[in-house]
Amino acid sequence: KPLNKGEYHVVVDIWTKCGDKILLSKRHPNKIFGGMWECTGGAVLTGEDSLTGAMREVKEETGIMPNPDSFKCIGTIIANNAIYDTYVNIINPPIPVTVPQEGETVEFKWLTIDEIDEYVKSGIIVPSLSMRFDVLYRKKIMLY
Repeated sequence: KPLNKGEYHVVVDIWTKCGDKILLSKRHPNKIFGGMWECTGGAVLTGEDSLTGAMREVKEETGIMPNPDSFKCIGTIIANNAIYDTYVNIINPPIPVTVPQEGETVEFKWLTIDEIDEYVKSGIIVPSLSMRFDVLYRKKIMLY
């Protein structure tokens, strides 16, 4: 439902990391910013807390079974009418099989942080996410 002035909804960004690789997904072409790359994420549903929403989004969008102990919240920002909670989801090798969510994701890549930097520079990551990654979270992701 539409939000009134002064109301916010919670959105989660999840950077899934396995060894030195980080998971990016390509947005379905029919979505806004279709064909661009992003980390897993989305809106938290009514009745969910942020972590529960993050775990649900990982399972829905990637098929990876989440473990709540593997999620570390690395920051929260408020922008426009959203509160963005950002997580690193640390999983042990080997890299798991990923399954695209119909209508949401069409492809996955496991990239190094330097390769993600190149995606940011070339403008193929969703712009708002690119800014949050570059300015706020790049260094924090690498701590894990």
